[in-house]
Amino acid sequence: MDFTETPAPVSLGDVSFEGLVEKLLKVLEITQRSQGSTTPQAKQELLRSIEGFRDSLKQAKKVATELPGGELLVEEQDGIIVLLEKIRDKKRQQLAVFSQQVVTPTSRFLAMDVDSTASTPS
Repeated sequence: MDFTETPAPVSLGDVSFEGLVEKLLKVLEITQRSQGSTTPQAKQELLRSIEGFRDSLKQAKKVATELPGGELLVEEQDGIIVLLEKIRDKKRQQLAVFSQQVVTPTSRFLAMDVDSTASTPS
C-alpha cells in the first residue's frame, strides 16, 4: 500500500447530518398532526416525506462506505501507532542527548585576529 498517494476527494453531494435530521423531523411532524394521515393528501405527503428521508439515508450510507480509509484492521492500526510512538520516543531521546552536548568552538575561530584599521571609519 502506498501512503504517499493523495486520496481522491469524496463528493458528499446533498448529504448532510442536518439535512437528514430535517427530513426525519418532517416525517415526525406529519405523523404527529392532529388529523394524522387519515386524508389522502396527508398520506401522500407522508409517503413523499418518507421516500425523501429514505433516499437521503441511502445516499448517506453510500457516501459513508466510499470514504477513504479503513483499509487496515484495528490491530494493524494499533501496531502502526505503537511503531510511531517508538519512533517518536527515540527521536525525543536523541534530541535530549544532542541538547546536552557542549558545542566547542573550533581552534580556527579562537585564533582570529581583528583588523582594527578595517573597522575604523575614514
